Amino acid sequence: MQKVLRVAVVGTGRMGKIHIYNAATSLKVKLMGVYDIPERKEEASRLVAQTGSQLYENYDSQVLANNELDAVVIASPTHTHKKLTLDALESGKSVLCEKPLGNDLAEIQICHQKAREKGLVLLIDWNRRLDPSFMKLVSEVRKGFVGQLQIIRVSGRDHPVPPLQFLRNSNSCIFRDMIVHDVDLVRWIMGSEPVSVYATATCCLPDLLGSGIYDTATAMMEFKNGVVAMLDSTRNASYGYDQRLEVFGDKGMLSVENLSSNGVQWYNETGIRKDPYVYSFPERYQISFRNVLEHFADVVMQKQVPMCGEEDDVGIYKIVSAMSLSASLKRRVFLDEIDDNWEAKTQMSH
Repeated sequence: MQKVLRVAVVGTGRMGKIHIYNAATSLKVKLMGVYDIPERKEEASRLVAQTGSQLYENYDSQVLANNELDAVVIASPTHTHKKLTLDALESGKSVLCEKPLGNDLAEIQICHQKAREKGLVLLIDWNRRLDPSFMKLVSEVRKGFVGQLQIIRVSGRDHPVPPLQFLRNSNSCIFRDMIVHDVDLVRWIMGSEPVSVYATATCCLPDLLGSGIYDTATAMMEFKNGVVAMLDSTRNASYGYDQRLEVFGDKGMLSVENLSSNGVQWYNETGIRKDPYVYSFPERYQISFRNVLEHFADVVMQKQVPMCGEEDDVGIYKIVSAMSLSASLKRRVFLDEIDDNWEAKTQMSH
């Protein structure tokens, strides 16, 4: 009886490498091979040599038609996600895909519909749901430690500043690229959708001035029961990767602080010092990325209930769309304003 999930990883960029190394060292997943476009063949060849897997040079014949594969992990550029996902599902393979699944709401729904039709698993990598610290915090909230929720605060400040080429491409919207993960955290804690959002976005990096691309943003999510979530995000935290979460209620507070690169602290007559936070998100979420991959294997092989589904993917997309619209219109946006045709009615430059 087969005990491991046999996967191919598509993409050899930053996220692709994370999945490749995790799959190559997992007891629940077997990395069968790696696929990327011809321009990245050298990098793909290096990775398969390191992991003892196979280089796939043709997606259709070597991945889709490969009966030895159970699933595909998609970590390619955003604009390719929908097609690669639909093709993999059509070929009978389950999919773990990096966000976003599609460029609009309709594409997200089409992909999930295809997964239902085929009876296959389609999971998006909302990895913070499997971070041990966040999992513990949510568990304590569910147990009632903070009592009646009142305020949620999330800070997400990136390090280092991403390459300008990345920021200038179609995935550069700070709401859909960064704050989207904080939105997922808030929805997960609340277990419901906000009534409205209000967001602001500005450009502070000199190299981006005048580009129409925002590197700093804030957002407020208001819920029917009176809870307010406040989010802030920026591309440039000079002191390391800064990710914090705080949940406040009438009985107390829970928080998750930053991880330092090490636990040493220096004390003397000049003051107290410690090293910067971990370098970037791969270090901060090293455990949760592995947990997501192995959770995917459990869902496919053991029929475990997935950590999230279409309702989450659609809900998150609508919220970040409302935030982007709010920043553009400079006003509060209600979630019921975001329907299937909102993008056709509103031209957004950021």
